Amino acid sequence: MPAIAPADRYTLSRHCLKQAQAKGFAPADILAAAHDPQVTYESHQHPGQWKFIRNGVVAVVDPAVHLVITVFVNGTVTPLRADQI
Repeated sequence: MPAIAPADRYTLSRHCLKQAQAKGFAPADILAAAHDPQVTYESHQHPGQWKFIRNGVVAVVDPAVHLVITVFVNGTVTPLRADQI
């Protein structure tokens, strides 16, 4: 895990805010995952990004710039988008 001091604070990207609205996440729940995760692990597909999980909310963060990039429900499988096929 990256060295993250308790004073570090994350902001939500525009993309994250759109995903939150579309999926029904409260920004406070996303920030709780970013600031006080129960589980953390580095992204396998995107070096430098980390997944911070709290109460089933996954906040994908870039600790270098203190940004939450996107959000999703932990363990949920969604259908492939057209650009993923």
